[in-house]
Amino acid sequence: QYLRALAGVKFSRVGASECDELVNLLPEHLQADANVFIAQGCFCNVLDEHGPFLLTQPIRMPAGFFGSNNAMVEPGPVPGNLLLGVSTPLGPHLYRPQYTDRPDTKRVLAGNPPLEIGTPIRIARLCTQSHRSAFF
Repeated sequence: QYLRALAGVKFSRVGASECDELVNLLPEHLQADANVFIAQGCFCNVLDEHGPFLLTQPIRMPAGFFGSNNAMVEPGPVPGNLLLGVSTPLGPHLYRPQYTDRPDTKRVLAGNPPLEIGTPIRIARLCTQSHRSAFF
């Protein structure tokens, strides 16, 4: 990670994240907060080919982002508190943060197309509903 910081990746705190191989990334176009984990072979599509030109767009990964092996992340802000499953795409129109003053809810996305798997809030709601139905 220290070499990535020297290469131009903007970390909010160096030493608090783990970043492995990032495919198709320009270091200057990645901004990562603390507590970010990127596994081996994560595709970060900051380069888009438009005929003879290359368009570069930045990626911002907030705290709590976990990208699994071969996960595919498109440019733009990525939601925090997110576990992105193996070979799961995260496009610019899926699960983007809406507020900057509130923490993101914890999510797990897996599959292609991505499916949201049991978040703590939904599990708590299901448990309270099952307890209510058991008592009545």
